Amino acid sequence: MKTILGFIGFLTFSAAAWSQQTVAEFKWNDVAQAAVSNESVASAYQSLSERFSALRLERQRLLTTYTNGALLQEIQAPLDICLAQTSTVEAAIKEVKKRYPNAIAFLRGEATPVMVDGREALKIENTNDTPLPLQLTLLTIANPKISAPKYAVQGEFRYDAAPLSASVLEMLSYFQPAQEGLPADQPIGPMMSSWSPYSLTFDSAAAGESGPPARLEIKIFLAARSTVYLSPIKLVQYPAGKIWFYGSTAHLWWSNRTAGLVGGCGGAIIGCLGGLIGVLCGKGKGRGFVIGLLRIQIGLGVLLGVAGIAAFALHQPYAVWYPLLLPSIILVTLCWTGLSTISKRYQEHELRRMQALDAAG
Repeated sequence: MKTILGFIGFLTFSAAAWSQQTVAEFKWNDVAQAAVSNESVASAYQSLSERFSALRLERQRLLTTYTNGALLQEIQAPLDICLAQTSTVEAAIKEVKKRYPNAIAFLRGEATPVMVDGREALKIENTNDTPLPLQLTLLTIANPKISAPKYAVQGEFRYDAAPLSASVLEMLSYFQPAQEGLPADQPIGPMMSSWSPYSLTFDSAAAGESGPPARLEIKIFLAARSTVYLSPIKLVQYPAGKIWFYGSTAHLWWSNRTAGLVGGCGGAIIGCLGGLIGVLCGKGKGRGFVIGLLRIQIGLGVLLGVAGIAAFALHQPYAVWYPLLLPSIILVTLCWTGLSTISKRYQEHELRRMQALDAAG
């Protein structure tokens, strides 16, 4: 029993490799460097931002002059010029944002690669109090090497925010001919204080698209007074015709990494308990403890089986329902059949003990 259960961790950890194919991985340090490496973009944006700030101050000065007693006609001409120039600069800034969306987030410091909890992450912080969320484009993937109709962007996040606030992660898929991006999003909220998995999953066949996407954009809509940390992300795709294998939900119960840890630790613990049962049974000791432990493991196996069936019915991926169903089958099968065998063993030990007492008496 111990030997068999020891394989649970290994098989569970392998589930990720079997259930999906990794197309590309993106580390935020690399993304940030690529986004701001275009010196002309950085220089243009910096120049436009400084010009916009100067025009805003000039507009404020003119309006202050008017409120201090100046006639409107005295400031009307310079105010019109200021407003016209402001409109021109705003249009230029919008064009830069449109052409280089994720560069702006990094240039302005709204998205910053950091180390948190010993791991690389992207920190996005919204310090505003306005009701409108902070909208940022974090990553643009041009011509992704996707060959399957169903694909996803996966990672983990940590959310720090005030109660009742909520934000959204979004992936937009753009197909040829040029059209509006098709969304796949997932809400994230403050209930999740530690690292939690997410999967932005899109099915191009279900959306009526026959070819791969020409571009993907990863966006975030961050609520006021909120901070989100995003782990490095993976672009994955799923083999066609295996929906039972990889699932079809964006709301994962846990990540592949967590599945490997749970399977490994759970398999080791159950295996050690099996070894303890074998030792105690072989010595004829702890009958009540051993029989009770077997019954508890049978009950645990039933609960795991119910959870595994529910995960499968809810279209959770292989890395979720497999670590539940495998130990369920092993626990119920081995412990149920072993219960009668072990009970007979203890009866034989008791009989030999009584025979030894009779012989000694």
